[in-house]
Amino acid sequence: MNNFEDISKFLTKDYDLEIILDEKKSISLIVEEKISLQLELDQSLQKLLIFCKIAEITAGKYREDVLTKSLKENFKYPYSLILGFLEKESALCAYNYIYMDNLDEKKFITFFSSFTERALFIQDAIEKGNDF
Repeated sequence: MNNFEDISKFLTKDYDLEIILDEKKSISLIVEEKISLQLELDQSLQKLLIFCKIAEITAGKYREDVLTKSLKENFKYPYSLILGFLEKESALCAYNYIYMDNLDEKKFITFFSSFTERALFIQDAIEKGNDF
């Protein structure tokens, strides 16, 4: 996987996912009809970034609890994602990146799968009011 096009082709062919390429050449896709992912190269074209919004969390004690858990989640190793908060949208989000150098299908699958599985797990936990 030498470039962004290879990743795009891999996702459509091997994962059978419908992807949308936008004008910035980023990829948008929906996984399990639950979570919308965005993949794009950083400005240096050396790192592939992955991002998603996990859940909208309204202000209050519950948001404080979720954000506290999110900080703790960010210190777990090895981590598959980093959690953050978009204040304008009141949304918990996740992101991570992987270097494009020597990126092969196996590394990409591990990166993509671990990110997606963890994001879906956290989303489900928040929807059910459970710990993650």
